[in-house]
Amino acid sequence: MHTMLPEKTPRQQSAEWTKWLIQAHPPLVDAMRSTSHHYSAQDLSPWHLEGDVWSHTMMVLQAYAQSDAPADVCVGLTAVLHDIGKPGAAKILHDRRRVVFQGHESLSAWMAWALLQDENLALTLEQQC
Repeated sequence: MHTMLPEKTPRQQSAEWTKWLIQAHPPLVDAMRSTSHHYSAQDLSPWHLEGDVWSHTMMVLQAYAQSDAPADVCVGLTAVLHDIGKPGAAKILHDRRRVVFQGHESLSAWMAWALLQDENLALTLEQQC
């Protein structure tokens, strides 16, 4: 008799995806941790007071993990990968005392496309798209 395994909860998915990203892509995680949204301690980004890109990503993923909505691979992986292009797109504008991330959306999308092909994620072709 074949029994179906219970579907993973958003919390379980989030933990697995975080572990995967840390273990499979340490340079990316390090870059996210070292990329700040702030120009300086006196010039903070009002939109990202949490500071670095990794902390922001974990906050977004936590919101997914704690939601009452059913598990959704697409939504969850979007939370994990939505800003992975920020380190590569970061530009410091000294004259404006700001950090900007122009084009990070498309860079994140292209980077995510490559990461979603990782067989360790065990995604279906439909989930990869």
